[in-house]
Amino acid sequence: DVEAAFDAANWANATKIELSYENFIVNSNGTSIFELNMGEQGIDTVEPRAEGMLYLMWDEGGLYFAAEMTDGSIHLFQPYGGQGNIQDGIQFCVNTTGNLETQDLNNGYIFDFAPVSGEDKSGPASWFEHFQHKGNNPNIDLKMSGALTDTGYVMQGYIPWEAFKEGGEEFTAQAGFVFGFGILVIDFNADAQLNDLYFDYGGGQNTIGDPSTWNRIELVA
Repeated sequence: DVEAAFDAANWANATKIELSYENFIVNSNGTSIFELNMGEQGIDTVEPRAEGMLYLMWDEGGLYFAAEMTDGSIHLFQPYGGQGNIQDGIQFCVNTTGNLETQDLNNGYIFDFAPVSGEDKSGPASWFEHFQHKGNNPNIDLKMSGALTDTGYVMQGYIPWEAFKEGGEEFTAQAGFVFGFGILVIDFNADAQLNDLYFDYGGGQNTIGDPSTWNRIELVA
C-alpha cells in the first residue's frame, strides 16, 4: 500500500538504484548541473548532496516507486500539485513512444515528486508533470505518500501505465517492454539556492530536454 507509511521491508524484492553522485557521476555516465555551471574547480563548495535509495517495482497496472533520502538541508514549500523542480525532490523522465531515439521533448514525460507539500510542510506528498499533463491531472489515479524524517525524507507512489499514454502512446506493460527512463535528484539548500541537480544520463551534458539520451529500462518478470 503506497499510501501507508514507508517500510523498506515492503520493497525487499524491488529493483534498487543508489541515488548518489558517486553512482551517477563517478561510476557512470551521468551529469551534475553544479559541475556544468561552476566547473570542477568549484566542486569543493557544494554542500553534501541529497542521496539515498530508489526502489522500483511494476505490475500490469502501473509502476511502483519509493525513495529513501538523506538530505541535511530541506527546502520544500510548494502547494499540493505545484511545480516540483524548484524545490527538493525526485524527477522521472519517461519516454513510452517506442521511438527511443527521438529528440523531441514533446514526446516525453517529466514527473516531479515531493514528499510533502505546503510552506509548513504539513500537506500530502505531491506530484507534477511538465509536458503531457502540464500539472497535477486529477483524472490520473496516481497515488503517493511521504514524510520528513530526522535525516531527510521518504516517499512512495504508484503511477498507472495510463498516465504514460496521454500523448496517444500505445504499449502493453509486460516483460520485455523497453522504454526511456531517466532519474534526477533535485537538491536545494536551506537558503533556497540550488545545491545540485544530478541525473543518471547525459555524459556530463545537460540533456534533460533530449529523450534520446535518457537511459533505458526493461520490464522483467
